[in-house]
Amino acid sequence: MAPSNEDALERRIAEWSEKAAGTVERYRELEQRLGALSITEEGLNGGVRVTVGQSGLVTAMSASDNLVGVQPSQVVAELLAAMRRAQARLAAKVEEVMVEVVGDDTESVSAVVGSFRRAFPEQSDDEGNRDPAKEHPQNWDEDEGFTGSPWQR
Repeated sequence: MAPSNEDALERRIAEWSEKAAGTVERYRELEQRLGALSITEEGLNGGVRVTVGQSGLVTAMSASDNLVGVQPSQVVAELLAAMRRAQARLAAKVEEVMVEVVGDDTESVSAVVGSFRRAFPEQSDDEGNRDPAKEHPQNWDEDEGFTGSPWQR
């Protein structure tokens, strides 16, 4: 006996329902993985560290006690530069996670990754990625931070 149109319609509805449930499950996984995403960047040879979460907001920030002789303004500049570098890395990490989880939805991947790239552009070396330890190696000690006069920096 040939399958009726009603049977074919029921099968199509069941297939569509399964596909929709699978899509919902993948986007739940995506939400969880992106929610757990964080990126940490350092500056001043590890003397400052900044972590940003998936939204780009700072979730942790620290400055080492080894930054002896470093001007507070330089510490602040390095913290901001580390934050911007971490934020700039978000787009690539979000893209990696999205492709793994919902890679077949290329339109969504492109839209989301594009919004991250616009919000957090890549940082060039001229945009705060200075490393005073490299600029003044004669005044830098790995354990002590800067040594000598702060005016030598």
